[in-house]
Amino acid sequence: YLQEPIYEENNPIEFDKLGFVKREDIAAELEHALIVQSWDTALTANANSDYSAVTTWARLPSQKFILLHAKQIKLSSDKLVDAIIQRAQAWSAKHVLVEDANHARDLIRDLQKRANGRVHIKGVPHQNLPKEARLDLVLYLINAGQVGLLKEEKCLELLLHQLRQFPNGKHDDLVDSFTQALRVLPTLGSGKAVWKIS
Repeated sequence: YLQEPIYEENNPIEFDKLGFVKREDIAAELEHALIVQSWDTALTANANSDYSAVTTWARLPSQKFILLHAKQIKLSSDKLVDAIIQRAQAWSAKHVLVEDANHARDLIRDLQKRANGRVHIKGVPHQNLPKEARLDLVLYLINAGQVGLLKEEKCLELLLHQLRQFPNGKHDDLVDSFTQALRVLPTLGSGKAVWKIS
């Protein structure tokens, strides 16, 4: 407790408004869901550096956003490209979001080349907004009951821990990935080709 105090009274998130759903209860919708991954990438893989963090989401036809998986890793930039592409393929993601920070510009270009149109790689600018302001922009989705997490997924516990400590926690990489996803998810197309006949 002394090493990682949690001040939930200072936290902007109302955790009772986060929905927890069972996979079987949304199985029919998951078959038609848009799968999106959101990455917050780190500069280096040094022991003292931040983690690269990814959250994997399903946007359901009902316009609910369900967090399926969360992971943080430390990899050098050359290995990170491979990891992002492999994870996108493993989850059949249609869109991969990467924070468009200065250190990530080359990474985004490399990803776009490697993806070769099979996955849409999107750089997401943070518009020089502080992390707290970015989270504030997506709170309406949580408050409206549009954000859910899969029940009994152990990988989500670390994300919830970081969310509860935010903005005072030692690490917030998963929070950045979480916030970025919720900023972009409502604006994305289906990922399916659209034919226009003139």
